Amino acid sequence: TISGDCSVTTVGGRLDASLTSGDLRVERCAGDLAVGSTSGSARIGHCDGSEISVRSISGDVRIGLPSGIRVEADISTVSGRASLPEPAPATTTDRRPVRLRLKTVSGGIRVERTS
Repeated sequence: TISGDCSVTTVGGRLDASLTSGDLRVERCAGDLAVGSTSGSARIGHCDGSEISVRSISGDVRIGLPSGIRVEADISTVSGRASLPEPAPATTTDRRPVRLRLKTVSGGIRVERTS
């Protein structure tokens, strides 16, 4: 979107989104996720993808990840705060790790575990 919010309940596969001015809200994404935002927040309630990338110049990023998975994280914010959950306990699972890239210039980052 150029100017306006975007709200989605469920995405059955991959989600690619680009926003210039507006917030993105997704309750559940079943696949990979790639979001770019100039001015606006990105809130993803739960994402099951194995490749997750969110970049924001001015806006907060909040994402929920499944419990019990391993995450390879690359997270940075220039003038914001990052809040991350405790590492998941080691479990035997066939699921590959999630590659998580979250970057903001002016905005906070929050990662949560969901079920």
